[in-house]
Amino acid sequence: MPEHKLMGGYSRSLDRYYDLYVAVEPDGRVCLREAYEYPDRPGIEGREYGYRLWIAAAQVDAWLACLAREAQVEPAVAPAGKETHLVMVLERLIEQGKLAPPETARAKENLDTFISWLEQEHIPYETSSWVW
Repeated sequence: MPEHKLMGGYSRSLDRYYDLYVAVEPDGRVCLREAYEYPDRPGIEGREYGYRLWIAAAQVDAWLACLAREAQVEPAVAPAGKETHLVMVLERLIEQGKLAPPETARAKENLDTFISWLEQEHIPYETSSWVW
């Protein structure tokens, strides 16, 4: 699945751009990515931050079930529809306000929310970050 942008935008109060993406990697892992871009300011060079969270392919069904419970929707029924269901459930969580919007999201806030749900369910995950 190509990377799917779940939400994004500019926050005037935080003076930065924020985007949240999801993708299913070729090996079946789910990758959630938060990206922050701070524009150049007088005397300060702009910068970018990125944070990633991966859920192993063997854990994707448990992760989808966890997300479905949080969003109060039915779990996916057909394996072929998992990617579509994943995007739909994440979009539902955004609509329900369970994920922070671009205007107010603090660094890693949404990934931290996902991590708390993963830890409640004892689902292993990996993280990484980068700065430019």
